[in-house]
Amino acid sequence: MNALPHSEACERNKGPIADALHSLVTENTSVLEVGSGTGQHVQHFAQTFPETTWQPSDIDPENSGVSQRVALSRLANLREPIRLRVGSPASESRYEGVFTANTLHIMDEHSARTFFSWIRDFGQPQSWLAVYGPFNDDGRFTSEGNRSLDSWARATFPGAGLRNIQSVLAWAQEAGWSDVGKRVMPANNLLLTFRLE
Repeated sequence: MNALPHSEACERNKGPIADALHSLVTENTSVLEVGSGTGQHVQHFAQTFPETTWQPSDIDPENSGVSQRVALSRLANLREPIRLRVGSPASESRYEGVFTANTLHIMDEHSARTFFSWIRDFGQPQSWLAVYGPFNDDGRFTSEGNRSLDSWARATFPGAGLRNIQSVLAWAQEAGWSDVGKRVMPANNLLLTFRLE
């Protein structure tokens, strides 16, 4: 069997993110992760919050590694990943929470803006949304690492790049999400949290 896809960044930040999610995650609820990638985050969250059901998703779950990681973990509260892309129809399932990490800066601007209205269809009144990643502040990079990440994203994905936090907050508000928190995370990242009005 091939080695599982692995991200050192995910390994470093999964603990701090789980700590930050403690105030949002409650027992006997379900959370959708958008863009699960290697599956390291969602596996750790399922282990940390065993009374919460976690639904991973990705554009290509088989190739990203999340399918294999979920199968090997055998966690009762970790579902099989679903194939999901911004703009695709919502399933009948509704979730009390939605989490996404390091996705907005690899989307084009239209998809990043559409994300907030699209993801509403997966929630319900008072569902929460947590968005983790690097952001610019009024067009300014907050670190040289973020500047390098922006260059890589633009060279790798058409229309990609770090988003201004002011734009992200405005897009969320336009889509009916109330801004409820901004937490500074390690390595010049932020965790933005919202509630569905």
